[in-house]
Amino acid sequence: MIHKQQRIILVIILGIAISHVFFTLFVYQSNQALHHQFKSIHNAGYLAVPNSLISAELCRIIPAICGALFFSTTIGATLTFLSIAAAWIWIRWGKFLPYLIIPFICIWIMVPLKFFNDGIHPLLIVWMIIAPPILFTFTFKWGVPLHWPSTKYPWIILFPLLLILLCFGTLARSKSDLFIDMRDLFLFNSTAGKYISDFYYKYTLFPSEAFKSLYQKQLKTCHIEKIKNHRLKHQLENLLCANDYLPIADEASAIIIVSLMKNKLIFHNRDREVYQIGLQTFLSQPSAVLKKVSKNSDAYFFFRRLVAISLLTGMPVLLLLILYSCFYTLTSFFFRPSRSSVIAFLGCFIFVGWFTIMLGIYRHPLCQEKDLSSNLVSPSWQLRIKAIKTLIGRSLDIAEYHFLLLTPGNGSPSERYWTAKALGFSKKSETFALIHTFLEDPHLNVQCMALEALGRRGNKATWSTILNQLNSSSSWYVQWYAYKALRNLGWKQRPLH
Repeated sequence: MIHKQQRIILVIILGIAISHVFFTLFVYQSNQALHHQFKSIHNAGYLAVPNSLISAELCRIIPAICGALFFSTTIGATLTFLSIAAAWIWIRWGKFLPYLIIPFICIWIMVPLKFFNDGIHPLLIVWMIIAPPILFTFTFKWGVPLHWPSTKYPWIILFPLLLILLCFGTLARSKSDLFIDMRDLFLFNSTAGKYISDFYYKYTLFPSEAFKSLYQKQLKTCHIEKIKNHRLKHQLENLLCANDYLPIADEASAIIIVSLMKNKLIFHNRDREVYQIGLQTFLSQPSAVLKKVSKNSDAYFFFRRLVAISLLTGMPVLLLLILYSCFYTLTSFFFRPSRSSVIAFLGCFIFVGWFTIMLGIYRHPLCQEKDLSSNLVSPSWQLRIKAIKTLIGRSLDIAEYHFLLLTPGNGSPSERYWTAKALGFSKKSETFALIHTFLEDPHLNVQCMALEALGRRGNKATWSTILNQLNSSSSWYVQWYAYKALRNLGWKQRPLH
């Protein structure tokens, strides 16, 4: 017979599974649309990103299944916990304080209405409508233990939970990127972490493309409706290409349709008019106008905000519950349930405390300029990275200092990553050669920083090197950085004529 505490775990698994099914279909359909766009761009003679190696993956279900984990473990987890919380409140206080359930009902009604109004994918609307009642019903039917965990002090769960939320909330407010620091400290320097990192960088661009705005997407297709003035049409094509809106002949495949009426440009996103502006205004400020077009076309702004909030709430809580389950399962072989529960939560508290302290130390303010020389050759890789970050933050040339010379595959991936990035601020010829060695690094993140460094150095002679890297790489992430480097060097797509 399944214990009530095990049932709540089953409800959580059910919630994540339901979310994952919907998000897998969502990402898969997005991948199909992206593959169609890739073919349109490629057939029109433009440089397509991702390349044909990745484009073939878009038609497979595995990238959609793996990519959907990003959504199901963030916003999917948050919706699951809210549904369980609503059922728990109703079971415990529904007879006496029924109005406590009203906020949850409002969320359940208002969020799908907002999704519908924004015009996001119908699958997400259906998911938001049907998932909460299912989870509420199973939680109510199976019975959530009123005093959970099974201990005289159920409030002990709040300590690690509040600590991890406080940790993420506080650290996320600092200037440096919280998740990059977590990656450097906990993922790059362990075997298990490397597998997690590789999985993340292999599959997360698939779901991210599904809900990006046009401004955030690297390449967009557009179609210019019949304009008799060939000189004006050519001018519009050049301006659109310069902003990565690639004109194609097939109107049905284009994301944005551009038409001219009474000296005004009208922009349509599929069948919906999103913006119109005077022709001369667009010719003088194309980037600003296209940002406005992107903003008015953005159906996923609210959804992205929910995912971002869930990344700092739902996902940490999910990870904490997984950690608790591991501790509880191990200790249950030796202790009774109430004591196992206390030990599990104490274990979570200690782990989260250690995690917070380690991350806080690593994210300590950068070193002083007077300490740069000594820190760059310090025995501690953390101090060396802080020194390199200081050089980057102040745009200083790393070649002016004596630093640890790393080669591809040697030393910490984190240190090679930041060293490659710092080389972009150098003007020395010997550091230029070192960047090229990092292009062969076995770690794709180091390759990305080497490409970024080439883009920052401003040498257009590296176009061919970057193009070779883009066309030969099997990593979409590397291709993404390669294209950014090309654009930073002034390379542009060529419009159709």
